[in-house]
Amino acid sequence: MLSFDELYVSSTDYSIHMLRRRGKIPGFSVGRPANILPVKKVDETIAAMMVIVEKDPTRQDIESRRVVPLQEILNDMPITLRGGTISWLILEGEEEPSSLIIHKAITAEELAMFAQTRLTKKAIEKTLKGHPSDHNKIMEAHSKIEEAKEQAKRSKLGNSEPVDNYIR
Repeated sequence: MLSFDELYVSSTDYSIHMLRRRGKIPGFSVGRPANILPVKKVDETIAAMMVIVEKDPTRQDIESRRVVPLQEILNDMPITLRGGTISWLILEGEEEPSSLIIHKAITAEELAMFAQTRLTKKAIEKTLKGHPSDHNKIMEAHSKIEEAKEQAKRSKLGNSEPVDNYIR
C-alpha cells in the first residue's frame, strides 16, 4: 500500500468529509479543505475525516491548487483528531485505495457511512461520465447507489498509523 508521505488530496467541492458526533445521530460536513478546515479546527464534535487522494497530480493541478499536499490538511485538521489514526479506506473492488480516513475510534457503522459516500460518488461519476443529462444513465446511477450501500458494509481500514507521526 502507498505511504502517507508526499500524497496530494483533492481540494475541489465535496472532497473532504467530516463526521460529527452530536447526540445519537452522527452528521456530516462536506466541502473544500480551504473552506471547511478553518471553521472546524476547534469543533469538538469532529470524530473522523475522509479525504480523497489524487493519484499522479499534474504540475497544473498543483499550481492551480486543485490538489493540495496531504501535509497541509494534517496541519490544519480539527484538534479532536490529533492523537488519532490515519488509515486507508479499503473498498471492495478498488485495486488501490483512493481515500484516507483520519479518526479516533471509528465504529463499523461510521466506516460504512464513509465507504458508502465514496462508493456512491465513484459510481455516479463513472456512470454519468459523458452523459450528464441522459435519463437512462441517471436511472442506472441511482441503482448503483443501492449496490454501494451493500458494498460499503464490507469496507475496512488498512495500513493504519498514528496521525501524529505526520504532523509537522
